Amino acid sequence: MVALLFLVIASLWGLIWFNISESD
Repeated sequence: MVALLFLVIASLWGLIWFNISESD
């Protein structure tokens, strides 16, 4: 259960980081 939550957070964090990098 925790692993699934961590996976979701990692995915969202990756998308956010990708958007920041692309924006810069």
